[in-house]
Amino acid sequence: MPRRKIDVKQLTAVRRLEDVRMMSSDEIAKLTGLDKGNVHGDIKWMLAELELVPVDIYGRDRSDSISNREFFDAFKIIPELKHEQFQVVTDGRGYIDYFLLDKALSIQLVAGYNAKFLRAIIERWLELEEKERSELTVAHQQLTEDYDQLQSDYVALQLEFENSRLVTLRYFCVEQRVYKIPSEKMKVIGANLSALAEQEGVRLGFVYKARMGGYINTYPLGFLKRHAKRFGLSR
Repeated sequence: MPRRKIDVKQLTAVRRLEDVRMMSSDEIAKLTGLDKGNVHGDIKWMLAELELVPVDIYGRDRSDSISNREFFDAFKIIPELKHEQFQVVTDGRGYIDYFLLDKALSIQLVAGYNAKFLRAIIERWLELEEKERSELTVAHQQLTEDYDQLQSDYVALQLEFENSRLVTLRYFCVEQRVYKIPSEKMKVIGANLSALAEQEGVRLGFVYKARMGGYINTYPLGFLKRHAKRFGLSR
């Protein structure tokens, strides 16, 4: 039976969308038209003023830029710093490549510029959040459809298995924990089931049982399950 391939990209949508919750300094520079280096300088000052970075800025003003060395020494960190509200990503030489800021920090950063820049950043965040909601909706729909498909495939496989597995009437009764059917009654039930199988076009098998003195019929498991209650073969 053909299987529909599950889209792994959809399964990992939630993890991929973690990136949407951060905005890069590259994008901020592009949206505002500001120089990336100046944006980085403003970010470092903002992080220091908010005491998210332990850089000593007492008595200093923004014209006194915070160097990368000073910035990293304050953290005593490895080249790639991760933080709940922001991340600092470095290049192969150890220089700052770009910052990633959460929504609050990115808006606070451009709030010190002008209303036009602030609006551009807010509109971009709204766009990212709408995209996130849309992708989550698509991912949920995909997972729901895949689950339904798997459920359907499981039922079909189970039915296929039951229709292909042949068992004796006595074995079926033991599986159903029905033990107290006399041998003579079992023969009658077997004869009736065989006649019913012929009417339904169900093919029976047979197996040799020495203690029974010959061959006895075997029935598809699914066929017996369908008619078990009718012939008193279920509890």
